[in-house]
Amino acid sequence: MTFTTAHVGLPRPDSPQEVSDAESIAGMRRAILRGARNSSLIRQCMDVAQSRLMSREEIYVFMAYEALLRLEEFHQACEPGPVPLTGASIDGHI
Repeated sequence: MTFTTAHVGLPRPDSPQEVSDAESIAGMRRAILRGARNSSLIRQCMDVAQSRLMSREEIYVFMAYEALLRLEEFHQACEPGPVPLTGASIDGHI
């Protein structure tokens, strides 16, 4: 896993050891905790979790929820919107 700049989430594991480690729950937790240094989303979630005294399970549910919200926002922003019809395009003339 290579961190070069700030990330929203986590970069993909890039070594066989990191891939193997990420296949376990404990390895995923370690990657998330390491990622908090470079990920604004993880850091924000950890700060909220700490302020709310969340349990370990609550932290990861909260983090997954926030990540899925942001993923959907990103998806919506990338989707082409409806093409507005103009007078010229309605009657077939450009």
